[in-house]
Amino acid sequence: KFLSGSDLTFYNVSKGKSQKIESKKGLSVATALKSTQSGAVALFAPHKRGDSGVEGLAAEAIKQARDKPPLLMVEESTRRHVGRLVEYFLIVFGKDYELTESARFGFLFHHGDFPQFIREIIEDSLRKDLIRLVICTNTLAEGVNLPIKTIVIHSTKRFKPNLGGRGNWEPIKIRDLKNLVGRAGRAGKETKGLVVIPHESDFARMRSLIDDVSAEVVRGQLHNIIIEISEYLTQKQLVISSNILDSLDEPFQQLLDSIDVSLIDLLAEEIDKDSLKGLVENLISQTLSFYQADENEKNTLSQIFVTRTQKLIPVIEAGEFRLLKRSGTNIRLFAEIRNHFDFDNPIWTKDFDPLADEWLNYILDRGVFEIEKFNAELESFNSINSCGLTSDDVRTAIELWMSGRWFHEIRDELHLEMYQTLRLVNSLIGYTVQSMISGVVRIKELTLAEATLPKHIVNWTSFSQYGVKSQMELDLIEMGLVDRIAVLRLSNRLVERQFLDSEYGVLRAYLLRNAAELALEAEEFLPEISFEKLNKFLERLTVGNIL
Repeated sequence: KFLSGSDLTFYNVSKGKSQKIESKKGLSVATALKSTQSGAVALFAPHKRGDSGVEGLAAEAIKQARDKPPLLMVEESTRRHVGRLVEYFLIVFGKDYELTESARFGFLFHHGDFPQFIREIIEDSLRKDLIRLVICTNTLAEGVNLPIKTIVIHSTKRFKPNLGGRGNWEPIKIRDLKNLVGRAGRAGKETKGLVVIPHESDFARMRSLIDDVSAEVVRGQLHNIIIEISEYLTQKQLVISSNILDSLDEPFQQLLDSIDVSLIDLLAEEIDKDSLKGLVENLISQTLSFYQADENEKNTLSQIFVTRTQKLIPVIEAGEFRLLKRSGTNIRLFAEIRNHFDFDNPIWTKDFDPLADEWLNYILDRGVFEIEKFNAELESFNSINSCGLTSDDVRTAIELWMSGRWFHEIRDELHLEMYQTLRLVNSLIGYTVQSMISGVVRIKELTLAEATLPKHIVNWTSFSQYGVKSQMELDLIEMGLVDRIAVLRLSNRLVERQFLDSEYGVLRAYLLRNAAELALEAEEFLPEISFEKLNKFLERLTVGNIL
């Protein structure tokens, strides 16, 4: 009875007629929209995409919001902020993206594909009560304390892929749902919270939560990995051996990489091969995962660790275990890097622009892009995200991103969808490529006797992470200016003012001397949200200098 009459219909602009709300996502959205009358609302979705995902719900909310009274979600006091959000998102995402469109109606959505600075803007908008509705995954719902009055749970099931490449729908863990519903009515803002379950198919799961039954045992991450591997091997009737493990596909190799990292972390830098097996077996028996495992899982755990230990023996014999441990890589990636890269190449001593062809050819085209692990990751990325990117496309995206271009510009250049672009920049480039290059640079650093690497090489992964191409831009970020629009446009203005010094201390002193003047100028070249962040940055810089 929560929804009735006009709550259950909306005027569909694209169809030119009124439409009854009957779909599951339509009813969830209608429930969330109505709940905004009594305070801030979080509409939880278990996925980012699809009918059960954040973006599917956001598209539905845009359709319904067009037919709702504007003051339902956008009060007079927050209209200015809504305009600021639209102005900002137009720069970052362009006019066609759902986040820009949703901001026009006074609501936002939030998931893990967004870069951190976007997530912070969304969270600040909620925290300051400047928006009344956010559609989110557990990235927001379980991560931060926000003044949310009502939580609407669209579904208590999520899809979980498995090692076989398929997967199935499974209930969200009771403990995760507890954490989720506990976000409604948080102390400090609200005294009571409301949790709304719109669909009867979810009632039984929520009843288990209310009655405090069927709560799952908390297990260590290593144990979860072993369970998954053990189930897969049993299903395929495979016996554990180095050859069998090496022959399995990339998702399985990534799990083995996780085990290798655990193994490397457990061992001291000074280890000899003769005591390795006994030491590893002793360490395994002391883990929480071993304690929690049944006999079959214990056997799998021991066999896999012993098998992976054999991979370390050549590294130890070559006297390179310390190098492996400090490089931040795993056994597989370390071996590929050591075999593939020419660390005597004079490129390591040259002075060049971070986007110089000579460097990109060496580190990307003839480097990371030829590594088997990268190509497996690229193939997996294309499969998961339904696209056909090549390594040339990845290089193009890196160059565009570091040149200061935005997500919608990269999307248009590579003919992608926005979700593919976000994952390309923030995941494939921001994590996969960056961690591989970081490993290459770290290994080169560790093999140097006395000399140090040039600053532009040491910092190159930071350039690619933040999407900047100069030391000045990176210094601004490391001083605390986290807004990318402000970083890019302020650095351009400094160059226009003939400030070209690349020394951190000199830049900081210049900003302190010219803070008031720069703040006045910034009103002309920054959107309001970026201008506000720049002012706070300059204030903190000034106060920090006084202290």
